[in-house]
Amino acid sequence: MRVSSLNGGIRYETRMGKQAQLVWKESILYETSEGEQVEINVSVLVLSHSRMRFFYMSISKSQAALFSFLTDTFEKMGGVPEEPITDNMKTVMNEARTEQFAGKVNTKYAQFARDLGFKVRPCVGKGILPKSSTPVKYPKSVNR
Repeated sequence: MRVSSLNGGIRYETRMGKQAQLVWKESILYETSEGEQVEINVSVLVLSHSRMRFFYMSISKSQAALFSFLTDTFEKMGGVPEEPITDNMKTVMNEARTEQFAGKVNTKYAQFARDLGFKVRPCVGKGILPKSSTPVKYPKSVNR
């Protein structure tokens, strides 16, 4: 269902359990409390119906890290969305989907989707989170 949003754009409403959007926020510079900079990656799953978000921080952008995040998240949610929508992330697509080409889904991801019972649905283009080269500083008030 299409609904006008407060900022004048169009928002798509979906029924509960139908869709979620999965994106990587990649290669974020993270500064530790000791001043060391490391590169981290954050997986984000946004439920389309409620806009609830799940985050997973990882040093790796591997398929194993993605599968671990999704498995843990689906267990916490108590279910699996029918169609998690992804961008053209390399852990999902061997060849990018474009307006002229359906793309080629990675066979391991396709099998993972079959095992968990969801439909693979890559969208055209990149994810919803902007690139950032600004280091993320670890809060001084938190001890690790």
